[in-house]
Amino acid sequence: MKISVVHPFYNHNEAIPEHINNWNSWSPENKRNTEIIIVDDGSPDKINLSLFKEAKGLDIKVFQVLEDIKWNVTGARNLGITQATGEWLFPLDFDMSVLDITFDGFFKENPSKDTTYWPRLWFPSQHKPERMRHPHCNSFFIHKDAMLESGLYDEDFSGAWGWEDIFIHNFVFPKMGLKRKEMDHGYIRWYKRFVCRTQQGEVVPKNPKDQTIDNYKRMIQKGKLVNNGTYKNGPILRFEWKRIL
Repeated sequence: MKISVVHPFYNHNEAIPEHINNWNSWSPENKRNTEIIIVDDGSPDKINLSLFKEAKGLDIKVFQVLEDIKWNVTGARNLGITQATGEWLFPLDFDMSVLDITFDGFFKENPSKDTTYWPRLWFPSQHKPERMRHPHCNSFFIHKDAMLESGLYDEDFSGAWGWEDIFIHNFVFPKMGLKRKEMDHGYIRWYKRFVCRTQQGEVVPKNPKDQTIDNYKRMIQKGKLVNNGTYKNGPILRFEWKRIL
């Protein structure tokens, strides 16, 4: 069983060594069963490919969006997912990492295609592993066939920060009949110091309930719910891209 970890990337070169240290700590078996896909979402500070020379025994693929589209994380995720060769996907923001024991916990679940699996989130500076928080909306195992059937992330949500991920797993996945299971073993780690930034270099809003963004997202969602709640998705990969590693 092969897993594709899909990371969108934007001006995060300082986080790469942390990820490599984590990836190198994975067991040989988990390295063999995992590919790492990184999508540089048109960041001005191009991804430093030379850093990946420190990765040992890992299957790493890097793709690049050739234009800097404002908040195109939906498109970056979709590009990574369509290029993934794994039977299972694990989408993950680049300020987070998946630990070796999380793969072990996933395999213990005897995973089923009709279920998504959610490890819990751990803030190393704030919580002991036994006091982890609820799962994060961008971090879950899903069968690739199920993700493709969902229509992937809707790229009409590009242009403003947040909520497209919450929408897909709170509305789209349940409409498909996908079950949700929170995992008993394994977790993801958040690197708080690697702050997520916009294309304008601004830190994302501290309050995700910011009214302007919230209303923008609600407008998009309302326009896409047709025929008694049937979801209307848009086309994907609306940009030029290439593989660079």
